[in-house]
Amino acid sequence: MDEEISKHDRKEIRQQQREEEKKNIEHETKSKANTKKAIKYTVLTIIILLAVFGMYKLVNNIKSNQPYYKGTFHWHANFAVSICGEEQQIRCGSNLCGIMLTHHHNDNIIHTEGQVIMEKEEVSLGKFFDRIGIPFTETQLMDKKNGDLCDGKPGKVKLVVDGKENTELRNYIPSKCDIQDPSEIRQRCDKIEVRFE
Repeated sequence: MDEEISKHDRKEIRQQQREEEKKNIEHETKSKANTKKAIKYTVLTIIILLAVFGMYKLVNNIKSNQPYYKGTFHWHANFAVSICGEEQQIRCGSNLCGIMLTHHHNDNIIHTEGQVIMEKEEVSLGKFFDRIGIPFTETQLMDKKNGDLCDGKPGKVKLVVDGKENTELRNYIPSKCDIQDPSEIRQRCDKIEVRFE
């Protein structure tokens, strides 16, 4: 009888082992299926996020590729440069100082002309000074740097537009003044003074 119980017990143990193996296999199969689902949904989520980001960049790029100004233009602004109260003569050897977009004609008038301006920074005061070869930053004007003496006191770069100090400095965009008569330009267009004082 011990032998029969043993056989029977062994049979039951093997049956339990098979059931456990079957459960383990089922559990592994479910686990693999869940892992595959998780990977599938993660990849799908990443694809959707990339598509949304791509659409955002595309729309943003289209907006940013819109020109600042489109159409024929010829604007003016008056400019002067002074160091310690002494006005500097800004002259060049030719009649066109700068590039066609922003230049002067040895007349202390900024001429902005063309057909299209992609970014407004292209017509900023800083770009104009770069194009005519005059050093102008927040800390330097020509050969003077903030802290250099001016009438015995430390000087500083300043921008004055129409009599009021303007903190935009290089980033200042002159107003769109399309007057063509030089005497009217002097009266009615921006009066820009870049000073070291």
